[in-house]
Amino acid sequence: MTIATSDQLLEYGALRRQLRDIKGLVEKRTGVFEAQGKPLVELHADGTAIVAVVRSRHGETRFALGTPVDQRKLIDEAKRRVLKLDDD
Repeated sequence: MTIATSDQLLEYGALRRQLRDIKGLVEKRTGVFEAQGKPLVELHADGTAIVAVVRSRHGETRFALGTPVDQRKLIDEAKRRVLKLDDD
């Protein structure tokens, strides 16, 4: 899997905007969001699908992004992880 390109992420503009709106999360380059200088969320191209990888010090969790419900789960998890980093 590779980081998704701008063209591959065209239909995910609203999702990227929601991720950028999370306080403490910054899109450093297309599809790569960092918190406290470390990659937290990456949007990858997996064949024809876009998959989000959320990183933590314990590993990573993958999220399918095919439906609005899937995307909401990603947003909720990203918010939780950013808050957890703030608590550490």
